[in-house]
Amino acid sequence: MRGVEGVCGVNLTGMSRRLPLASLLAAGVVVVIAVVATILSSGGGDRQSSSSTSAGPSRRLAPATSTYPAAGVCGRTTGAVLVVRIEPDAPDPRCASVDADQRLRVVNNTGDFGQPPHTVTVTWVPGQRFTLRPGEARTFQRQFGTYLARGVHDLSVQSGYRAEIWLH
Repeated sequence: MRGVEGVCGVNLTGMSRRLPLASLLAAGVVVVIAVVATILSSGGGDRQSSSSTSAGPSRRLAPATSTYPAAGVCGRTTGAVLVVRIEPDAPDPRCASVDADQRLRVVNNTGDFGQPPHTVTVTWVPGQRFTLRPGEARTFQRQFGTYLARGVHDLSVQSGYRAEIWLH
C-alpha cells in the first residue's frame, strides 16, 4: 500500500496535508469579509435609506440634532426649494418638514414690518457659517439628502433664534 486510503479510495495522507491550506484560505476569506463590512459600516459606503439619494463614498452625512422637532407645528414643504426667511423677530417658517430631494434658500428679511434691516450671520450644519446683508439671499445647490442624516437640523441666527429643518 502506498498510503492510507479511506473508504472511497481517497488518500488520507494527502488530504491531511491540504487541510491546513484550506483552513488558511477560509480564514483569509473571513478576514476580507470583515474588513469590507467594517469599511461599509464606518462611512465608506454611507447611504440614505431612500433609493433616490445617496452620499458619495467619501462624504459623511451631518448628524441630526434630534429625531423630532421641538416646534409644535412643522409644516410639510412642497416644491424643490425650501425658503427660510429671516424676519425681524424669528425665522419663517419656524419648522419645516422636507424630503431628501429638496434644497435650501435663506433670505434676510430683517427689514420687514417697518423694522430697521440689519446684517445677519447664519449657521447651517457644522462648518457652514455665512453672512447675509439686508435683502440678500443664499441658495444651496445640494439636495438635503446628499449631506444631511435623517432627523432635525437647526438653522441658527446669531440673535439666538433658529429654524428647525426636519428631513424625512
